[in-house]
Amino acid sequence: MAPRPVTAIARAVRAVGGRLIDFLVRVRPRTWGIVAGVLAVVVAFGLWFRDSSFVDVTRVEITGVSGLQSRQISEALRTKALDMTTLHVDEGALRGAVSSFPLVTGISVSTHFPHGLTIEVRENVPVAAILAAGARTAVTADGRLLHSAPGTAGLPAIALTTPPAGGRVTAPRALEALRVLAVAPSALAAKVMRVTSTTAHGLVVQFRRGPVAYFGGTEALAAKWAALARVLSDSGAAGATYVDVTVPSHPAAGGVAGAPASQSDVPQLGGTPNVAGASQAPTATTPSTSTTQP
Repeated sequence: MAPRPVTAIARAVRAVGGRLIDFLVRVRPRTWGIVAGVLAVVVAFGLWFRDSSFVDVTRVEITGVSGLQSRQISEALRTKALDMTTLHVDEGALRGAVSSFPLVTGISVSTHFPHGLTIEVRENVPVAAILAAGARTAVTADGRLLHSAPGTAGLPAIALTTPPAGGRVTAPRALEALRVLAVAPSALAAKVMRVTSTTAHGLVVQFRRGPVAYFGGTEALAAKWAALARVLSDSGAAGATYVDVTVPSHPAAGGVAGAPASQSDVPQLGGTPNVAGASQAPTATTPSTSTTQP
C-alpha cells in the first residue's frame, strides 16, 4: 500500500490533468484559430526584428589579433560583422571571411545588445622564420610551419642545414631556439635578428643592433630574459659586445667597446656553428646593469 503523501500527490495530479483536458475539449475551434494567428504574428515580428536596424551591429571589437596581417584580418572581420545584427550573427560567414589567412585558427563571438559585437581571434603566431635551402618559412613556438604566411623578413632567423620534412620542425636545436623566442618580452623579441647555437655558449641571441646574448641551455628562460632586460637598461654596461645570462642571477657583460660581434652568415643549427667574435669570450664584467639597447 502506497504511503498517504504519495497517494495524495497522485490524486492531485489526476485532478489537475482532468481539468486541463476538460478545458481543452471545451475550447472552441474559433478560439484555437485566434491563438494560432497570434502566435504567427509573434513569430513573424521576431523574424523581422532580429534583422531590423534596431539591432544592427554598429560597434565591433576584435581581440587576439597581432603581428602579421593583423590589419587585414581585423578589416575582413569588421566588414562582415557590420552586415549583421546582434540577434542574427552568422559565425560561419565570419569564419569564411578569414579562411584565407593561415594564421587564424578560429574565432569566438559574443554580442552586446543592441549594437555591440566582440570577436576573439585565435591565431598561430609565428615567432621565427626557418631559413633552409634559401627559403624562409614562418614557424610557431611549438615548431609548426606556416608555409603560406607572408612577411617573414622581420622575423628572427633560425637556420637549418636541410629543410624540415612535413609540417613541423623536429631538429632539437631549432626547437630549443624556438623555446627561447617563445618567452621573450615583446619589446626585445621585435629586435632579435637570429638565434644560433655554439659549443662554447649554447643558445646565442643576436640583436639587430647591440650585443649578442649567451643563454646557455633552455632552463629558467623567463629569468634569463629578465636579467638581459636589466643589463640592457643599465648605462654601466654601454659598449659591451656580449651579455652572458647563462646564470640569470649573475648576468655579465663584456667585450671591446666599439667592436660589436658580427655574423656574416647565419650559422647552421643542423651542425655546430660558430659565432664570430664569440667563440673566445673576453673577460666578463658584471655591470650594475647593461649595454646599448638593441
